[in-house]
Amino acid sequence: MEDWTATLFHLVSQRAIDAETRLANNSPIKQLEAEVIKAAELLKQYKESSEANALKAQRLKDDMLVQEIHMNLAEKKAAKLQEENEALVNRWMQKAADEAERMNDANAFLHRYVYQSIFVHKTHPKSLLTL
Repeated sequence: MEDWTATLFHLVSQRAIDAETRLANNSPIKQLEAEVIKAAELLKQYKESSEANALKAQRLKDDMLVQEIHMNLAEKKAAKLQEENEALVNRWMQKAADEAERMNDANAFLHRYVYQSIFVHKTHPKSLLTL
């Protein structure tokens, strides 16, 4: 019977050694599992960060579009004001030209009147000042 117990003891010892070996071999697996979990967490963080950056980029694009619309409206308003200003200046210049033309006509009439009075009617120039 002693052989049997020795064999049994040997088998149990061998099983314990095998279990320790399996545990030792499981250690790298557990490390790899931990690395996979850590990598999955990092991937999740990168994905969340990427989504947040994409959202920020979209908001920035939207803001740029709004600014572009405002710029276009301001440019249209400036062009309209420029046209109105040019029209106003043209009207004022035309009015000034018309007034100058009327003044020139009045001066021409006065010169003709004075010339006729002096040379045709023989009127003294000082008497014309009382008109």
